[in-house]
Amino acid sequence: TGLSREEIKSRLEEYYTLSVSVSNNKLTAIAKQKENNMSWKKSLSISFKIYVPGNVSTDLSTSGGSIRLNDLKGSQSFRTSGGSLHIDNVSGSINGATSGGSIHVSNSNDEIDLTTSGGSIEASKCKGNLKLSTSGGSLHLDDLNGIIDASTSGGRIDGNNITGELSASTSGGSVRLDNIQGSLEASTSGGSMDVAISALGKFVKLHNSGGN
Repeated sequence: TGLSREEIKSRLEEYYTLSVSVSNNKLTAIAKQKENNMSWKKSLSISFKIYVPGNVSTDLSTSGGSIRLNDLKGSQSFRTSGGSLHIDNVSGSINGATSGGSIHVSNSNDEIDLTTSGGSIEASKCKGNLKLSTSGGSLHLDDLNGIIDASTSGGRIDGNNITGELSASTSGGSVRLDNIQGSLEASTSGGSMDVAISALGKFVKLHNSGGN
């Protein structure tokens, strides 16, 4: 904070390897510290904002920030150790994980696999095969259509307007589902369950170990 352009440039050159290049229709953008144990007082926060055609595949990773993807079609693979994931209007094969943030996915389709170790998950207006899991937050599901597998080890599950086949489980919270149209398997080890089904599918399986 408060660094001049010259000071930023000097720190980049001395402490970081910064590379941006394009070859054979592939964009590569990398920012790395030259020393693993560099003092935080000398560190910079480096982010990339990239505009590409809609039909593109990505392979993204960051150690200290969030990842946001909008308006893409293709194979998307992304990882972060210290931020949230924001996915909107993305279709294709979507595989993302974060160790320290929340996940927001909306208006997205096809194959979606998203995992977080430390935050909540909000999914809305998505279609396809969805696998959503968190070890430390709640699940909020709204307007989903397809085969949905949603699980949390430490929060509640709220769902509304879900069509297809839903498998939802939590080890530490309540389960509240409304306007379920299709097959349902839901379980909780530490909370109550409140389920409303408007159109019955092939099966309904409910398990509850510690609530009403």
